[in-house]
Amino acid sequence: MTTASPTEGNDFVDTLIRFSLNHPVPEVAQFAAETLGKIGDRRAVEPLIGVLEGTPEPGLAEAATEALGRLRDVRAVPILSRMLERGALVVRVRAARALGEICGDEAVRALLAARTDQNRVVRDAAQEALQRCMAGS
Repeated sequence: MTTASPTEGNDFVDTLIRFSLNHPVPEVAQFAAETLGKIGDRRAVEPLIGVLEGTPEPGLAEAATEALGRLRDVRAVPILSRMLERGALVVRVRAARALGEICGDEAVRALLAARTDQNRVVRDAAQEALQRCMAGS
């Protein structure tokens, strides 16, 4: 019995991206985003960015934000910076943490700006993420 390699056209990651991530049932899409973050396949970066750009569902936005942080890809920094500024509270906190996983100049700029956020939880998350970035450099 042979199994398909992960690089073949219709693997599990591809199925999660093409079908589950855009599923009409928010819980299915949220589970797909969480799973993609745990798998760590960078093919998920652009689709997860697309989810963040279009979903009104806070749970899905939170899962996609966390997944992008786990993937640690700089392509996610612009959308994570926007989520840090204007997302729901839990998404803003997750965005700060995700930016702290990615780091880099653009992420640090967004985190520095978030230290003046009106919400203490967001400010604290941004400060912790900045410390993580500074410790890693």
